[in-house]
Parts: sequence; C-alpha cells; structure tokens
Amino acid sequence: MRFLNTSTLHFEEVADSELDLDKNQYAILSHRWGPDDHEISYQDMTSASSAEIVSQKKGFAKITGFCDLASSAGCRYGWVDTCCINKGNSSELAEAINSMYIWYSHSTICVVYLEDVPRKQLTDSEWFDRGWTLQELIAPKAVSFFDHDWKPIGTKTDLLADLSRKTRIPEDVLSHRIKPSACSVAQRMSWAATRKTKRAEDRAYSLLGLFDINMPMIYGEREKAFLRLQQQIVQKSKDESLFAWDMGPPDTTIPAYSSIFAPSPSAFIGCGEVIQVYGSKGFSESNGELSIQLSVTQRSPGIIMALLNCRVEAHSRRHVYHKHVFIIISRTSHDTYVRVRDVKNISWGLAFRPYRHWTFRDQELQFPVDPQEPPETIFYGFWLRTLQPPGWDQSDISILSNCPADEADYICQLDSGQGNTGLVNFKLKGESKPHDRLKISWIKFGFDEDYNPVLWLANDSQSLRLRKPFERAVISRLPESQAQGEDEIMKGDIESRIVCGDDQRHFQCQDLEYDWPHGRAILQVRQETGLDDFVIHKLGVRISVQLQSYCSPIMHLTRGMSESVLSLKPMLVWVVDISSTPGIPEPVPEESEFNWCDWLNLLMCYFSSPCHQCGGCSAYFLEDCVEISCFDCFYPCCKARLHRLDRENRQATYEREVESRIPVLDTSSEGWAPEPPLGPMRTFSLFHADRRGN
Repeated sequence: MRFLNTSTLHFEEVADSELDLDKNQYAILSHRWGPDDHEISYQDMTSASSAEIVSQKKGFAKITGFCDLASSAGCRYGWVDTCCINKGNSSELAEAINSMYIWYSHSTICVVYLEDVPRKQLTDSEWFDRGWTLQELIAPKAVSFFDHDWKPIGTKTDLLADLSRKTRIPEDVLSHRIKPSACSVAQRMSWAATRKTKRAEDRAYSLLGLFDINMPMIYGEREKAFLRLQQQIVQKSKDESLFAWDMGPPDTTIPAYSSIFAPSPSAFIGCGEVIQVYGSKGFSESNGELSIQLSVTQRSPGIIMALLNCRVEAHSRRHVYHKHVFIIISRTSHDTYVRVRDVKNISWGLAFRPYRHWTFRDQELQFPVDPQEPPETIFYGFWLRTLQPPGWDQSDISILSNCPADEADYICQLDSGQGNTGLVNFKLKGESKPHDRLKISWIKFGFDEDYNPVLWLANDSQSLRLRKPFERAVISRLPESQAQGEDEIMKGDIESRIVCGDDQRHFQCQDLEYDWPHGRAILQVRQETGLDDFVIHKLGVRISVQLQSYCSPIMHLTRGMSESVLSLKPMLVWVVDISSTPGIPEPVPEESEFNWCDWLNLLMCYFSSPCHQCGGCSAYFLEDCVEISCFDCFYPCCKARLHRLDRENRQATYEREVESRIPVLDTSSEGWAPEPPLGPMRTFSLFHADRRGN
C-alpha cells in the first residue's frame, strides 16, 4: 500500500502484512473532489519538473493540512485517494477500488474535510451527496469532521443522531454495533439512492465494499456496471429484497417493461425499511436468464403479483404489522417474465397477510437479464365478434358494459377486480306470445379469481330480476343516469342472489319447457387452452372463446378518467364467437338416460357451501382439490374450501352412490365424454343446482 509520509510528503510502500504494526498507523482522508486541474495526482507528486506548479494548486493545501493533522494524531503515514493511486495503471486502480473499503476500515482515523462548511450547515454539505463518501463514513471506526479552515466540528460518535437522520443509515451500523451485512440488500442500496458520482460506473464500484464483492473494473460500460454488481450479489446471497425496487412513474422515453434487476441505485430510494425474510429457495442465473421461485397470483389479465421474501414493519399504538413486499410482473410469448406497471402505474408495493381474495401458488419464473421482447398485453374484457345464438335474427340485441365508454362489440372492465364485465340481452322483436321464448336470453361475461373468462348463460327465467335495471341502464346514456343504472345491474347482482324463493315456480316452468335444468349455466374457460368450438346440444349453441392478437381501440379505463385511453398497439383480446348449431344431432350417452337434476343435487350435497357474498351455492373442480366458488357472482369463497380429509370421506360416499354413471362435460371434444367421477376432474361447465332445488 502506497502512503505519504506525513513529515516529508514522500511516498513510502508498506506491505499489507505490516499494516497492523503500531509504527505503521495511518490516517486516511475523505473529501469531495474538486475539478481535475485543482487536485494533485500521482504523476504530479512524482515529477520533479512540476514541483513548483504542484505547490500552487488548490489541492496541495488540502494535502498539507491533512498531513499536519495526521502527524499531530501520532500517525506516521497518510493516504489520499487523489495522489496515492497511479490511475494510469489499470491493475493498480482495480486493486485499489476493490480494497478501498478494507483500507478505510483499518485506518487509525478518518479525517473528513468539508470544504463548504461553515458556509453551509454540516448536514447540507455536498460531501453527503457523493457516492464514494458512503463507504468512507461507514467503514472507519474513528471519524473526525473538519471545516474549510481545518477547525474541528465533531466526531462520528458525537454527531451520530444527525448523521443517521441525514444519511438514513441506522445508528447501530454507523457505530459498528452491527455490521452492514445485517441489513437487507435493499436497505444498503437505499443508502446510495440519492448519491452521485462523476463516472456512471462509480455508482456501482463505490458499493463493492458494502456488499463484500470483488469484480474487475471496466470503465466505459456505464450502467452495465450496476447490473454486474447485482449479478455478483445473486451468486452469494439469497436475499430477495434485491428485487424490491420501484420502476418509478411512467416515462415515454424508456420501455414500459424492465428486467428484474434495477437500472441504478436510485430505484431503491423507498426501500430503507425493507427487511429480509428467510425462507427463500434461492435463485440462479444461466444463459442470460434468472430463475427464481415466487408465490404469484393474478392481479388482472396479463398482470401478475409476485410476493418476495421480504417485508416492512408497520407500527401502531398496540401492534406491529408486517407488510409483505410484492412486485408486478407480466409474461412474454416465450414463457419468460419481465417487470411492468399495472393499470394504476404500480410496479411494487406492500400487502398484508393473510389475503382474503387472492389465491397464491408457487411458480418457477424465468426473467431475462436483458429483456428484448415486450410482455403480452391482454385486453381487459371481450371482443364479441359473433353473437348469433338460436333466435338472434328475431331479437333485439342490447349490450351493457362495465366501462363508461365503449366501441361497438367491445365490453371491458372498469378496474382490476374480478366479477362481471358485460351483459348481453336478447329480446324478441314485437309482441311475443307467452310460449315464444328464447333458449338463451341473457349472456353475462366476466372473470373469476384467477382471471379465467367466465360466461353465464340464462333464459327468460332470469328476466324478473334483470330486465328493469338493464333497460334503465341501456336507454339512459347520460353519465349520471348511466352510472346509476349500471351500478344496479352490473354490481347489484353481486350482492344479492338473482333467483330468489319467489321466482321458484316460474323457474321450474322454464325447466320443463326448454329441457334446460333451472334455466342457467356457467361456462368457465381456462386461460391456457381457451375454448374452441364447444357445442351445448341441449341449447343448440356453439361457443368459442380464444385469446387472439388484435389492435384494440380501447385500453383499460380507470375510475375518474373523463376520456378513454386509446392504443393502437397489437394486444391479445378474448374473442367470443357464439353461434347456433342447427341440424347437429345430440350424441346419445353410453349409459342409460341420465337425470342431471338428481345428479347435481347429490353433487352439491357433498361438494357445496353457501357463498359468503351473495348466498349462492356452487362448486367447480380443480385437479387436486375441491374449490368452492359462487356461480352467480364469481366470488371466491376461500373460507369454504373443503379440508382434504373431509373431502376424502365425502368422495368415498359419493363414489359408492354414483360410481360409473356420471358423464363429464369436457371441452376437449364435442358432446359428452364419459370419464371416471374421481379421475382428473376437468369440468368446464356445470348446470347450477343447490340444496333447495333453485
């Protein structure tokens, strides 16, 4: 290590193994660099011809003042970063940058020279805004501050509270009661979020010591240096707070998506209280992709919330609450993921646990280190390309969307919640006789808790409850009346059951006339496969629901926006085609004539529970459990999930009573496909029935 002799101002070399000797005690200078022509370089100090010029530079007085203080403190040597490093030697420069944190930590005293004090207050000094001075404050045990005239201001111990408040570094870290490594990666990054350096690469290089990282210096790589730093952290740490950074407000000059790695330390400005939570399964990087397992859930179509193993503590008068950190991600067409903002321009946030309306699952995710492909944009709604169920040509078609401004044939959601998106009504033209009825009079579109598309089909038995509020909402297109009518028809039925006890007689009458159990059905579509030419023979209808690329004229509308946000960028939209199927015979089941109503009443007896939102009673199957969900309002009744042991007992009874005689309505082929009742339950459509027979 090269030092200045504090008495002679000549360079002397000291071996690293001898730095701990008492005779080799050294002081180290921390300061804000001035212009290059003011500072003294290694070449200036070693050139005899420039001795007179050196003495006239402004930086020479700084060096002499520092050496006088070091000598009076009993230090034989002094180290100054401007002149003790030969920056013309790249290997020496790289060694110095990688060793600088250790050099500061082993010093006898660190002298902080604040050239702009007392002209400014201590905490207003530019020294606190520089990137390199962060480690120069944390690493040394003894730090003394001096003003422009080398008058003492105080020590780090004396000014501990003020320094912690200014730098947002905990007092325990500054006083060396705990190591910086005890703080999360996000916390340490936040300390450097507002600091600046002359060279873009130095924002990363100045943090090497804080994370105990060694890596080569490549000046000219600019922001890639910070990416390399994060990649080095990934190799030696399982701290997921590294990914808990904020993308910031939208900017038209930068892409709307990003890598899982932060672009700069500035992205961690709000992460000063993020705490690491142990339990991460780790992550690895190979072939330009980072692989990590996270708990994820759908936030809106195409938008995914991923939980990180880190949290923020929120304090109240009586309790301490833990808010878990989540990030917003989206999938690309190549099964990789990128960081994005949601419809409310949120890229990360805090959430309490447990979550009432979200179902999380663990998933292995791959993030490109340098993403070049934008994420898939899914239109939050449906494009009703074909609406031709039986009797459509004799009907007046009315469409009501959960969005205040629509284009023809489009219905879209107003916010990121699940539930109803749009409602379509088919009403016979002119005066119809009592027996002139449509098999399908109502089609409701929406999304379930996993944002799978859901179609609700019903005949006129539902008109008693829906007709009047629907017509008021369609006819009155003024903003005030429209909002009142739409709230009643699009959200009111979520809070109360559509078919009540008073409608039971009329409801049963419709069953006999149309051979359609209870006059309504739910069709749930999986996002992965969609629905392709699915035929319901009893209704004479063919239904397709597929994600297709299309330039939609409408983007998502958030509450309070006066005008629609238009976008002509290609996106994926759920395209709906509903057509009649005249002349297609109904396939005959292999078994004897089957009574749907009896089977469903038996099924609901074993696999049902009242809806906590509207009182409905419905169920659908997943592959390894029975999930309870309401078919009236699509509300996820998470509290009604059947326990596995209870499910096994119910299945045993169920198997004995209905074994080998239940057909399953499967979208993998046309018509009825016999399947074992307790095999892989892939039920996509169920005709509703409950314990009361409604």
